[in-house]
Amino acid sequence: MVTPYVTILPQGGFIFNSSFVRKANVEDATHVVLGYSEVSGAVGFKFTEDAKAPGVYKLSKGVSNRQVGCKPFFTYRALDPEKLRGRYVAVKRKAGKIGAVWVIYLDEKIESSIQT
Repeated sequence: MVTPYVTILPQGGFIFNSSFVRKANVEDATHVVLGYSEVSGAVGFKFTEDAKAPGVYKLSKGVSNRQVGCKPFFTYRALDPEKLRGRYVAVKRKAGKIGAVWVIYLDEKIESSIQT
């Protein structure tokens, strides 16, 4: 099985590869809520169909992947997407009251290219 990856784009966005889309069961998700922990350096993704949820961004559907443009997310958190660009392995974690979320750790980049 292919590893579920999230790619950070240099212009400020994320691509979720087809393996991620299948494993996270988000084929029908329309939006994603983004979170960031400065302590752990983790970006969290909670998928939803609720377009009015706080911090929500609309997903774009590719043939088998999903993408979200979210430059304001990076700007607000003083994260430089150009420096962070590349692939990260996504893992599922529990996040207190929020429940299950998918997470990438920004200090665990595995590839600097922006291929998807």
